[in-house]
Parts: sequence; structure tokens; C-alpha cells
Amino acid sequence: MIFRLSLLILVLFSSPVVAKGCHITPGWEAMAGSTIVLKHAGEKTTIPVRIADNASKRAAGYQWICEKDTDNTAVLFVFPRMIPSTFHMRNVYVPLDIHFFDDAGNQVDAMVMRPEPPGQGIEPHYYNPAGPFRYALEIARPQTHDLDSTPAPMRLLVDSL
Repeated sequence: MIFRLSLLILVLFSSPVVAKGCHITPGWEAMAGSTIVLKHAGEKTTIPVRIADNASKRAAGYQWICEKDTDNTAVLFVFPRMIPSTFHMRNVYVPLDIHFFDDAGNQVDAMVMRPEPPGQGIEPHYYNPAGPFRYALEIARPQTHDLDSTPAPMRLLVDSL
């Protein structure tokens, strides 16, 4: 009986239906829309973001979101204080650039995260920033960028929040 149940779970989680199950999630819909200002190479840029400012929104992030719904939107994860933490890409369909910022908006680290859609393995890969952070910004990686190039350094102007 346990073998059959394990086999059923394996089949369900490796089926193409699950692998193509991208959709808008309640966590995604709950994130308020806003804009933030980033400074890069002396230039200021305003970008639209969804704000993930509580545990359920932060847990949702880009999980299960279809590629077409990631265009022109970033997710800003806001934590109540500086924290050491990791991110993963489990159930995410597109590559993302992630930037980690301290309380003042200074970049702590940045990296490329590779998609791990359903059915890609049991253990997710964890992305560990170089130090504690207060804000994390995920931006869908443009298809024109290769997955090995490092995201450009930037500063988050926290007074724009």
C-alpha cells in the first residue's frame, strides 16, 4: 500500500500537467503594486514592483507564475529588519536576477537564479547572499542576458518606498 501511494505521488508530481501548471496565485494577487527607484551607474530608474511585505507574500514570490506574467514586473521582498536568509527557485519558471540591499539601500549582493519548475528534482538549490539584508529585489532576467553574467550593481533608494 505504501509503495502504491509513493508511486502515485511520484507520478502526480512528475506529470506534464503539473510541470505546465503555471498560474496566478493568491499570494501574487495579494501583493500591492508600487514603484521603486534604483540608482545604477549614476542614473535613476523607476520600476514597477509587487511588494512582498509579509510571510505569506514572501513565501509566494514568483512561484507558479507564468512567464508572460513576469514581464515588466519585479518583486520587492521587504523584511522588518536585517536578516540572514536564503532564497530558492522551486516552482519558478523563469530565470531571475536577485539583488539584496541593507537598511540604507546599499547592495549587499546580487546573483542570477535559475528556474526550477515542478518536476526538476527533490532538493531545491539555495541562493545565499554574502550577508544580512533588509530588502531583496527579484527581476525577471531579460532573455538577452546569458545565465552566467552577474547582475549589474545598483542601489535601492529606500525613500522611494
